[in-house]
Amino acid sequence: MELLWIALAALGIALVAATGAAASEGLALPVDPDVLNAETVSWLRDKVPDEAGQFSKLSRILEALQRDPDGPRVRYQEGYTGTAQEAFDTGQVNCLSFSQLVVAMARELGVEAFYMDIRKFQRYTKEGDLIIVAGHTTAGFDKGPERVILEFSVGPQVNYREAVRISDATARAYYHSNRGAETLQAGDLDGAAEWLQAAVELDPGLPDAWVNLGVALRRQGEPRKAEEVYRRAIALDSEFFPAYQNLAALFRLRGDTDGATRLLEILERQRTRNPFVYLALGDLSLEQGNLEDAGRFFKRGRRLRRRDPDLLAALGEVALAAGGLAEARRWLSRGRRASPENARVQRLANAIERASEGSL
Repeated sequence: MELLWIALAALGIALVAATGAAASEGLALPVDPDVLNAETVSWLRDKVPDEAGQFSKLSRILEALQRDPDGPRVRYQEGYTGTAQEAFDTGQVNCLSFSQLVVAMARELGVEAFYMDIRKFQRYTKEGDLIIVAGHTTAGFDKGPERVILEFSVGPQVNYREAVRISDATARAYYHSNRGAETLQAGDLDGAAEWLQAAVELDPGLPDAWVNLGVALRRQGEPRKAEEVYRRAIALDSEFFPAYQNLAALFRLRGDTDGATRLLEILERQRTRNPFVYLALGDLSLEQGNLEDAGRFFKRGRRLRRRDPDLLAALGEVALAAGGLAEARRWLSRGRRASPENARVQRLANAIERASEGSL
């Protein structure tokens, strides 16, 4: 599944979210995302005979979903978290919706499949002013002493030895958290808050959902409530780093640069693989006029994400601040090759133009 926590990239900090449809008006929450309609169950029973063994049933489910000409012929689609039925109807799945579909079908046939979470897996991408932290959830089945992973044929490479079984309540909370994040990214703050409140009620121990709720609260103009929620996420899991990033963003918004720096330094000491933490640390150093530290942080972030246009432009800003106009132009050229429309790349171009005019 794609677990999405959003982030305030404009501040170099992350929240947890994805792209997708906003909440429907009047939608009754919470939703049960792994319910199939009678037509789909009929299709399933036609494809998988009752006399098949449990492992054979699972294999036939996966085969039918991906290759049967009468089936959905599912395809991987990042950024959309549908229910099991929506996944079957559209054929569009991410890791969570595919897992919901497989678990629902397996249980319909008497096979006790379950959800699994790979907590240590995280990918980081940036969309506009949001940093998206994606985790991974899959489905599993215990075949005697062996644990079978029921996975989609494409998707992120993960270490399944780190997978842990999670409850149905947690899986449903993930679904609501994802939908809340998607709705938040679409700009519907009230709808997002409804999804996310349902998520924390389904599983009050899920830090992901609390972080996303904090994002919605901050954007609704409730910074104190957002801070309480971020701190609750940290209390639940002291290694859930998106909570630190969002709390740092909140501190920076209210002018507490020292507090933001201390939180981000916690992540640095943990050797985070999030390149945008180093972008945020570099920006704080650049604001304080510490060009050496700024360059070091930006370069560390670039080692994790070499073609990121924000990091390339940031290194150009450091060069320009140090008087290296020619070096700044080289970084600008790299940034334009990565993303000519990127706002920070364009900002660097404007700064270089002003500096060039001033040197005439």
